[in-house]
Amino acid sequence: MSLSSIHQMAPDIMNTPRTFEAGDPPWPVFDIERSLRRLGGDKSLLRDLARFFVEDAESLLTSLQGALESKDTKAASRAAHSLSGQSANFSADICSSLAKAIELASQSGDFESSTGMLEELLREVNRLTEALRRQVLTETP
Repeated sequence: MSLSSIHQMAPDIMNTPRTFEAGDPPWPVFDIERSLRRLGGDKSLLRDLARFFVEDAESLLTSLQGALESKDTKAASRAAHSLSGQSANFSADICSSLAKAIELASQSGDFESSTGMLEELLREVNRLTEALRRQVLTETP
């Protein structure tokens, strides 16, 4: 699955105006307003979920990479599923879609495609982690 096909899976995010840091790709990292609506406006819950994601993301990526290298279908799809679900909490559509695509490819034993998407997922998870640190975790309750 290519990045352009992932963009087609989530076309509304491409039309949402955002401000980007120098060198960022031209798509939003996450949508804080949509996330808050999904969470009933609970900023404390959003901060808790952001903290959990920041704490868990690195170990999930390490698990995913190891599972892909050892061609462990269950472990790869489990780690990708966790990343997809956790990033969806923040309406991080590209990150969530990439993780979901890796999950599905891994489940079908397509480790070549899964491994090919891993670098993009790493980049998006890093962007999301940094954005959550800047925009959610630095706010006071």
